[in-house]
Amino acid sequence: MHRPNLLATRVDGVGLLSSGPALAHGFTGLHRFVSARVIDDPNVADEASLGDRIVPPRLRRSVSNDPRRANRGPVELMRCGVLIGLAMLAQPSPAFSHAFLDHASPRVGSEIATSPPELSITFTQEVEPLFSTIEVDGPNGVAVATGKPRVAPDNNQRLVLELPKLTPGTYTVIWHVTSVDTHKTEGRYTFTVTH
Repeated sequence: MHRPNLLATRVDGVGLLSSGPALAHGFTGLHRFVSARVIDDPNVADEASLGDRIVPPRLRRSVSNDPRRANRGPVELMRCGVLIGLAMLAQPSPAFSHAFLDHASPRVGSEIATSPPELSITFTQEVEPLFSTIEVDGPNGVAVATGKPRVAPDNNQRLVLELPKLTPGTYTVIWHVTSVDTHKTEGRYTFTVTH
């Protein structure tokens, strides 16, 4: 007496396996993506080696026919990962903070009528005066004011440097600062004294 062979034939359908030899091998229930057919001819048993395979029960998983009820675990996990990543980027982080020039007096690129008594630069973050310098070069490229600037008493983000009497011409301010979180920045700008 010969027994019918159970072979998976399609990978795109849905098959209901609930009786016959399938039951004896543990193939029961509704399985998406694998449908089955029963072949009664014992000579066709080798057809499975031509690409048709029976999916073992341990490798199958139940997937709902309703797309709203399908296994959403990986999708939800990816969604949470993206949201956490965006939240981390949106938070201000001290690792990304540097002391950049916010504004200066005399102003960047300005023309002023008389020599200013001091130069002040305000930065976007508190600066460490011991590791910061400001140099003012005259029209001929020679430094006219150098030294350690002092922090303004009313603002820890502003450095002040006393200036000698400046003659008419264009002056270049070169600054190097270290913020309180130890990040170093530097820059330069010019201003012009007209009288």
